[in-house]
Amino acid sequence: MNELKVNEPDEASPAEQSLFVLAVSDESATLREIREALRQQQYPVGIGVEIAGEAIDVQLDDPHWDSAFVRWNEPELHDAWLLQRYRIGTDEEADTIRKQALQMAVNHPESAGKLIVIDHLRRTETVYACQVLPAMLDDDDHPAWGALDVALRTIALPTDGIIYAANLAFYDVDGEPLLSNEEAE
Repeated sequence: MNELKVNEPDEASPAEQSLFVLAVSDESATLREIREALRQQQYPVGIGVEIAGEAIDVQLDDPHWDSAFVRWNEPELHDAWLLQRYRIGTDEEADTIRKQALQMAVNHPESAGKLIVIDHLRRTETVYACQVLPAMLDDDDHPAWGALDVALRTIALPTDGIIYAANLAFYDVDGEPLLSNEEAE
């Protein structure tokens, strides 16, 4: 498995630091599955759905969650990123993100990856957005950067999703690049 390439915080604007899973299925990983995938990789995380505190069992097991904070527990408790779930045709954010992604793909030179990505975007039903929070943006060596790969792949797998690093690249669930602006240059 390849590690997803995301620019370090000082190399890109906050908008370019946005990470998304563009999913053709609304069948989501639960918050418990995301948390457990991270913990299996020894990441010290918790998940909450409110400003403070851990999510309770019913929240962790809800397949229709809307948002969650991924909290890093070491060396002190702090929010690392915010996950949000948007539906195409219902949430304006989802439509905007898909439009931006489609524009990047359409403007890319011809390739097999371009055709795959455009087809996928046309079938996308749900967008999972990952907003990286200040604790990570302020520390380009924060170990939570590596944990993003695990979380995004855990979301992408059951949703038949692809991962989109805004304005940079599209990746399959294994972290293999499908389309990249670096290729186009």
